[in-house]
Amino acid sequence: MIIGIDVGTTSTKAILMDKNEQILATAEQGYPLNQAQPGQAEQDPQTIWQAVQAVIADIQQQLPHADTITALSLSTAMHSLLLLDQHWQPLTPIITWADNRAAATVAQLRADPTTPDFYQQTGTPLHPMTPLAKLFWLQATQPGSLRQTAHFADLKSYLVWQLTGEFVLDINLASATGLVAWRTGQWSETILKKLALPNSALPRIVPITTTYPLKPQMATTLALPSTTRLVLGASDGALANIGIGAVHPDQIALTIGTSGAVRVISDRPQLAPQGESFCYRIDTEHWLLGGPVNNGGIILQWALTTLCPDLKNTNDPIAAMIALAAQSPLGAHGLIFLPYLNGERAPFWDGSLSGHFIGLRSQHTRADLLRAILEGITFNLAVVTQQLSTLVPAAKKATLLGTGGFARSPFWCQLISDVFARALVIPDQIQGSALGAARVAQQALDSTQPWWHAQPPIASTTYQPSSATSQMYQRLLPLWWQLAQRSAQPDPDLVAWQTLTSQFGAL
Repeated sequence: MIIGIDVGTTSTKAILMDKNEQILATAEQGYPLNQAQPGQAEQDPQTIWQAVQAVIADIQQQLPHADTITALSLSTAMHSLLLLDQHWQPLTPIITWADNRAAATVAQLRADPTTPDFYQQTGTPLHPMTPLAKLFWLQATQPGSLRQTAHFADLKSYLVWQLTGEFVLDINLASATGLVAWRTGQWSETILKKLALPNSALPRIVPITTTYPLKPQMATTLALPSTTRLVLGASDGALANIGIGAVHPDQIALTIGTSGAVRVISDRPQLAPQGESFCYRIDTEHWLLGGPVNNGGIILQWALTTLCPDLKNTNDPIAAMIALAAQSPLGAHGLIFLPYLNGERAPFWDGSLSGHFIGLRSQHTRADLLRAILEGITFNLAVVTQQLSTLVPAAKKATLLGTGGFARSPFWCQLISDVFARALVIPDQIQGSALGAARVAQQALDSTQPWWHAQPPIASTTYQPSSATSQMYQRLLPLWWQLAQRSAQPDPDLVAWQTLTSQFGAL
């Protein structure tokens, strides 16, 4: 049996899968995302490591019989950075994809005519999310930490080192760093030279199906058989596609968790003309194309704290909040929300963006605000899907396969189907990334079961667009996109004021 582990932004999830792809047990361990300062979004490495150990132990307690664990396989979030000293001790927290403090550095790079075209070299848009941007930012703000750094790691390579003693990174996650040449699949010597970064300080890039034995003392600590293998796995995005069987260009994976994304797997690389989408290697014959958004479920967490603190003590606060949103009609009585509270990746790739309520009047209720928030998150993902479809023609009429926390809400699922004007399929097993990790491990242990033959789970729920509702949303979506584009125009006076007021304490 295989344990698939998905290490995310605010929780680690695990599944236990048998050789017939039956899910026999699940586990989850949550933890905080440190956002104490503006733009900051960090994780404590020790907390993450403890969460991984906790879900493994939880799964073992649920073992249905005496079968042994043959492999662990890892899915992790993309774009993290962790500096380690020569003794493999962390010099920094894990700086996550959501950390936006490199925004000013990215703006400077874009304004510098000598800056290379990083996107054309790597397939990764230049954005504060990337380790590339974070390293430029650290050079400017924390040069002392860089001087002490012996190993430039990320979430995945740190966990793999803890488990096996190997300092390696799978090609899919490496491709998302902004440091890998997309043509070769290796660290870009040109970019490393610009950063004055030695190749030897980075993890070795290996295929996603690479396996290693656990360190003997680690197998003992985790109470696992000494024969248990660790399979590298890939990014949470690629593995979500694999987990829900969205492995062909006519199948779009839609994920909304803390963040969100739309992705397709293609048999060839494809760069967008204006750098609107990413292009990451999975292996020598498959590429992950798509667009991620910063602002998914993290917006609902903000809304819960800011607008609905009275719902925090209910059994399911997010469900209660969505139920309240459902009391507002389509269009939220004319209220429009642009969900850029945390800057944005796709479709703008601009970390300086801010959120907006547009058309707010005194008659708008809390339910209207919540409905507008759900619609705004959904509209943003619909625009990213339209952009992706221009690159991958088969995606224009593709089926949507959904994974992530949103899939628990029938209301939100129907809203997505109506806005996207296409069917949305929700597998009964929505932990797509953990399942994808287990499927990759299955291939690593048995080459007759390649991950690209993965099928969507048979057990699923399909949402079909409601004709009248969908037609109204097709009228609203262009207006929403027009307003979003206007709001994305830089206003230096507003940015300067926001920077100034962020320094104010209580008056």
